[in-house]
Amino acid sequence: AIAEGTIDVIENYAAGRVQNCVNLIDEALGTCVLSVRHVDRVGVLAKVFADLRNAGCNIQQMQNQVFLGSAAAVASINVEGELSPELLAKIESDDDIIAVSVAH
Repeated sequence: AIAEGTIDVIENYAAGRVQNCVNLIDEALGTCVLSVRHVDRVGVLAKVFADLRNAGCNIQQMQNQVFLGSAAAVASINVEGELSPELLAKIESDDDIIAVSVAH
């Protein structure tokens, strides 16, 4: 039983899952999901986050998946707030951003 528990802890840690936490929300939060395909480079998401912050948007949940080859990734960001056309254009204007889309 102890060995099985140890294996569970290691597997969950390796997968990035929080174990034995009782107060996490199971459903998606936010008013919309912002999908950002981007070059997998240091600082790219930091700029997206700064743009969202400056627009008064709060990131509720997010996941970043790197594509095979590690050259690009897609971030799925659950956002609380208004994503104006101007904000989306600003995010997409960065040379390291491949595409931006929003689902409500």
